[in-house]
Amino acid sequence: FLAFDYVIITKIRIFMKYSIPLLFFLLLLSNSHASKIKLSIVTGELAPYSYTQNKILRGFAIDIVKELKKSTRSNYNIIFKPWGRVIKESTNKNTISFPIARLPYREKMYKWIGPILIDKTIFAVKKSNFIKVSTIDELKSFSVGVNLGAPTTTRLKSLNFEKLNIIPSEIQLSKMFIRDRFKLWYSTKHMIYNFLHKENFNMSNLKIMYTDLTLKMYIATSLDVDDQIIKKWQKELDEMKKDGRYQKILNNNNIIE
Repeated sequence: FLAFDYVIITKIRIFMKYSIPLLFFLLLLSNSHASKIKLSIVTGELAPYSYTQNKILRGFAIDIVKELKKSTRSNYNIIFKPWGRVIKESTNKNTISFPIARLPYREKMYKWIGPILIDKTIFAVKKSNFIKVSTIDELKSFSVGVNLGAPTTTRLKSLNFEKLNIIPSEIQLSKMFIRDRFKLWYSTKHMIYNFLHKENFNMSNLKIMYTDLTLKMYIATSLDVDDQIIKKWQKELDEMKKDGRYQKILNNNNIIE
């Protein structure tokens, strides 16, 4: 029996001697493979989240992703494309897209890192046109400006809003709002405030008629992106929020949550 036990113990020692280094090697190989995967990080014109100024990428979402790239040692360039292409190509292989609102119909289309910001969709109105309302249905008698192709337009159509002024860009919407081409402007709070500031609009003359949805903006990845990368970026984003780097980025971009 002692001889038999000796043989068993010897075999266990041999197994441990070679299996542990092998497992360690396979783990290193896995991490190495993940680090060598070529990822495309893509964003587009969506001020104040991401935009270009004198051919330089700007915006708090850009700054957050740059900090994540730096702190996770991810050597991938940020590619700037028209926003329509960003959304269209966001499910392509090895693609990271931002900032994208995490909506129910998108939930299973991506893996998610975030949130990087919480925003709200609002109905903005000039102070002179403001009245108190309790429900969104009370706004259907007003003319409303919305962005062509944006989820905001889709939402109001689904709620049977009929007096919609569907305009190609938020820039045009801001100018038309100032000129009273419609009464209400429906978009995200940060977008509305950003574009009205750029038009030197007196913000004391702006009121929020109704706050609709809360939107959580995320970094979205295609489903094939390695979970190790997702976890690494998420962990670093959480650390940024704890150590003050995240808040500093918001402050530098004049973003108030």
